[in-house]
Amino acid sequence: MQGSKQPRSILCRSAVAILALTAVACSSTREPRLAAMPTLVVTREHASGVASYAPRSDVRDLRPRDDGAEAWPAQGLWVGAYLNKTGVEDDDFDGDLVLQGATDAIVIPDLQNAQSVGFSISYRWKSWEAVLQYDRIDHNGHVSGSALSHATEIQNLDLLMRRYCWVETPVQPYAVAGVGWSRADIKNGATDSALTFAQVGEAQLKNGVNVDIGAGVAFYPLPWLSVYGQAMYRFVTFGDAVGLSGVSLGEVNADNWTIAAGASIRLLPGRH
Repeated sequence: MQGSKQPRSILCRSAVAILALTAVACSSTREPRLAAMPTLVVTREHASGVASYAPRSDVRDLRPRDDGAEAWPAQGLWVGAYLNKTGVEDDDFDGDLVLQGATDAIVIPDLQNAQSVGFSISYRWKSWEAVLQYDRIDHNGHVSGSALSHATEIQNLDLLMRRYCWVETPVQPYAVAGVGWSRADIKNGATDSALTFAQVGEAQLKNGVNVDIGAGVAFYPLPWLSVYGQAMYRFVTFGDAVGLSGVSLGEVNADNWTIAAGASIRLLPGRH
């Protein structure tokens, strides 16, 4: 009987030892703390593997953004105004030219330099700008041997393209070229001996074609504000000189230079 009780006593002693060790362990256990999260190191091989199993939208979000696709800061729609000084240098406007018809005649006066105000609307890209500008210039004029006033009003509508340099700086030089349309009205510039009354009247120079070339420099203190100075030369040919009879008496050239100073503000920013 004693031999059968020996294994049992061994088991009891083992159980008591296990319970004692468990009690000691429980009594010495502190409040549980969060273990530090292991640092995840993703190698290029792992990244490619993860990306291959990621949803398509997640892959797109993880790709770096292309900052170059953003609109350039000064890009957009601009409006402006400018002051200019213009001089007509062509030999046709020397005060001695007379265009003679059957009964009527047109005199072309010598014009003094004049100042005027013009307006523009444009769209600016990073290096290019398309400009549509309009100005009306009133010149005092005189004709040899005439005591009458021959003031001449010239209107110009030009479509210009500017090509800028140093576009990442506030000061940006540019070259400008374009084409345009012109019209001139000459006071007391037409006579007609066939008329009983009003033998002296206004002459009109119509269908003027301009070719423009020049240069300038613009200053951008803010992305939405520009001030500039510009010098430009216009090659102008009026296709029709019309007097009191309404008949064209030929072409007249009116090449001129202009120096302008202006300012523009951006109405609408550009889109990328």
